[in-house]
Amino acid sequence: MKRVITLILLGLVAGCGSQVTPNQVNLPPDALNYGGIGAGYSAIDFAAYVFADPARARGRPGAAAGAVASLEYMASDMPGNPRWVIISPLVLDDLVRARAEVRNALGISQAVPAQTVVDGLLASARGLDKRDDAAVRAALQPPVFTWGPDRTVERLANMPYLQIANSATLRASQQQYEHNDHCFLCR
Repeated sequence: MKRVITLILLGLVAGCGSQVTPNQVNLPPDALNYGGIGAGYSAIDFAAYVFADPARARGRPGAAAGAVASLEYMASDMPGNPRWVIISPLVLDDLVRARAEVRNALGISQAVPAQTVVDGLLASARGLDKRDDAAVRAALQPPVFTWGPDRTVERLANMPYLQIANSATLRASQQQYEHNDHCFLCR
């Protein structure tokens, strides 16, 4: 009997290790790290900056793709990551709603895991920066990007104002800087 209890307890303890959530997003070390302050802070700041006024990325689809990838990262990573306990649960819920709003606006499938979307957006941004049309086309294919590469790039270059995305990213940015001193928007 002691042996059975010991095995059960060992199994429970082993199950307490780090778990990966289905929507966890892993970023390349240099992705979304604007200004050297870290991917999380940079993602929040950049997304808040672009979604507050999409004209800031007008004609720059790579920048818009970076903002959308930032929001995807935030909506996926923040709710389950203790690093972001400083962000209100209401804001976390708004980030998830904002992701759905942005996906609808850009023809991105709601059913696709965040990592797949982030990978496609970052690859397309790199391709756009290098003027590598083949890389952009490969990165923005259906079924993830349901409109295909041409229409998706056109929409990124002329991203509309998205109210939920603006509000959620701005509130996340404000809340992170109530506890930190990295805000380039707050100075």
